[in-house]
Amino acid sequence: MKSLSRLHFFYKASNTVKGIMESETKYKAGEIVFERIHPAQRLVINYYRDRIYYCKVQDHLHRKDLVFFEKDLMLAKVAVANYNKG
Repeated sequence: MKSLSRLHFFYKASNTVKGIMESETKYKAGEIVFERIHPAQRLVINYYRDRIYYCKVQDHLHRKDLVFFEKDLMLAKVAVANYNKG
């Protein structure tokens, strides 16, 4: 009976940590973002893990994932505003 309660505690704790990590992400899976350095390229968020976003180029979804930190990405509205400034 003790092993079952330990397993239940571990499962509950791991789900809580996973829930916190998902709620802390700025971008969600499937969202279209742009790289700050190369804003002409549209990226689709594939998934988020350990503070790293795994993205695919929108026009080439069959290629390997590209990896980015949150600070390296921006939403479409920000990309358009920055492009119009320069």
